[in-house]
Amino acid sequence: MAVGCGPSVVDTGSSGAAEGTGDVEADPATGSETGSGEDPDPSGETSGGGGSETGEVETCPPLESLSGAIAWSTIGDGASASEVVLDPLSDAFYLSSQDCIGRRGADGNEEAVLSGTGCSQLAIAPTGELVVAGTVTVPSTEDFSYARVSKLHPDGGEVWSHVRDAPGVREAVTDVAVDGSGNTVVVGYDILDEGPRSWILEFDEVGRSLWSVEREASWDATPRVGIDGTGHIVLGETFFDGTDAFVRLARLAPDGTQLWAVDTMGPADSEFTLDAMGVGSDGSILVAGENRVGTFETYESLTMFDAQGEQLWSHAANDTPWVEHTEAIAFGPCGTVVVAGTGDEGDGTWGNIWIAKLSEAGEPVWSHQIDGGYSSGSFGEGDDRIHSIAVDDQGGVTATGWITVDKELRGDVVMDIRERWLARFEP
Repeated sequence: MAVGCGPSVVDTGSSGAAEGTGDVEADPATGSETGSGEDPDPSGETSGGGGSETGEVETCPPLESLSGAIAWSTIGDGASASEVVLDPLSDAFYLSSQDCIGRRGADGNEEAVLSGTGCSQLAIAPTGELVVAGTVTVPSTEDFSYARVSKLHPDGGEVWSHVRDAPGVREAVTDVAVDGSGNTVVVGYDILDEGPRSWILEFDEVGRSLWSVEREASWDATPRVGIDGTGHIVLGETFFDGTDAFVRLARLAPDGTQLWAVDTMGPADSEFTLDAMGVGSDGSILVAGENRVGTFETYESLTMFDAQGEQLWSHAANDTPWVEHTEAIAFGPCGTVVVAGTGDEGDGTWGNIWIAKLSEAGEPVWSHQIDGGYSSGSFGEGDDRIHSIAVDDQGGVTATGWITVDKELRGDVVMDIRERWLARFEP
């Protein structure tokens, strides 16, 4: 139940660059192929970048003045955090693990530990309340589970809670998001004998159910969700049609009506599976995924779409620092976007944490490699991992994950231990 962490400094490094393609149409009702791909609601119309939710003109510093310097970093007590969100009313932030939430000050020091159940997914309302969502196993059986979403006061007191209980079904929550009005959108999937189905739920700020939708899914689906500054919802998930894997993106109106859907393959029509997705306040969508060319060759790519589902640019990530796998994407001010994942400079092997800030055109602004100094052992070589990032209004980045270290436990017995890693990067 611990979300505590004791500070201890970790190392850093740096690098960055880009290329790729992909795009198709789908039925507004089902997400299957056909449909116009046009958004009848122009309110999210734009051509890229994060934008401003209020419509105010942003004062943007020159990109060359942004360094991403590490303000502080800590290694924790062995309990890995899965999500980080920033408090919109203060400089504090929250970390979640599987069974609890911790609040920390701007300097990374722990201020409070909140209780929680099934809180693997975390979001925060504009008024500062937390929304936690996860999967809870049905007591006395491992065969069934249900999805649970709760809204909590900053002190951990429950505002409301909802359980999606489909009898005899294994449910999994995969993502949660909160819009500017405080409405909560939760996505996940059910595992049925006849195959999986994905679902979307929306609740208002006091926990009343607004609408729900069930959709076709594939065994490879792990639905992701984001909400733009106009309240429009973006869904992303992997599909497998029996021959090829591809990513399906869909944009929904605030009432759940699907406006468009696009199926996208990787560069050169390679198989494409979704690793991470981010949605800007102006409706821009950045998708990261694994491309498979042939039997053994794989590489990561990044593709940016505008609010109408038109592709703006695509870069192959083997030309960029986050070679192996993308874990997290977050839009920042002035059209910038932060991408984080794992990989090693040069040979692209799994192992070190990479984090990079990109310009609106997808060009690297800064990047860092975080090497825990671990060499080999039971978790495999260089097993460091980033889980979640959050970007503030000035472009500063808070990131969390784990660093694997060798620890001497008894005499000459050395064990491989995963320690929580937490860091703050300047804009």
